[in-house]
Amino acid sequence: MNTGLTPEGTDLNGVLVRIEQTASQIGVLETVLEDKRNQLHLDFETLDRYTRPMPRPLAIEVTKVLNRCHPARPVKSQHALIYKGERYPCRHYKDWFVRLCQRIREDYSDRWSSVVSRLNSGCNTTLRVAQTREALLPGLTADLRRAQTESIGGGWYVSKRSLDEKKIEALVKILCASLPRETPRLCRGGSRSLTV
Repeated sequence: MNTGLTPEGTDLNGVLVRIEQTASQIGVLETVLEDKRNQLHLDFETLDRYTRPMPRPLAIEVTKVLNRCHPARPVKSQHALIYKGERYPCRHYKDWFVRLCQRIREDYSDRWSSVVSRLNSGCNTTLRVAQTREALLPGLTADLRRAQTESIGGGWYVSKRSLDEKKIEALVKILCASLPRETPRLCRGGSRSLTV
């Protein structure tokens, strides 16, 4: 047989070398496949752990922790002051009084001193509106004063202490009575909004 005419790789040694290479490649593939199979089993075990229902007491504890760590977002403000057609969201009905004082001080600065004297008339121990927090709540610490008062700008402060909804409505009526006659009067625009 002429060795020059024999196609390359058809000799017995070449075939054996190819078989060994293929066997080693198959061994590598089997190893990779086994690794993937093991990883898949681990993934299924993890998935099973997370999808199986939690025991009731543990579920309650997890809910408590999540509520402490991630409290629900506050709901949209349900209180509002509608002043001269503009809507001002308020966190609480005390904010009606604070926001209205702020707007009246800005819009009727020439009448503000008479408004302040009317608001403060009839106060037994503390003032409703003053130019310092100390004048509003003289016997309290600075932290409590900051918590119980709010600035309405222009160096004026309003006390939010001891105000219930009826008291707020009475003070709002006093504020409205201090305004010029062309200003709309106080009216209720639903259970949670105050229109002036």
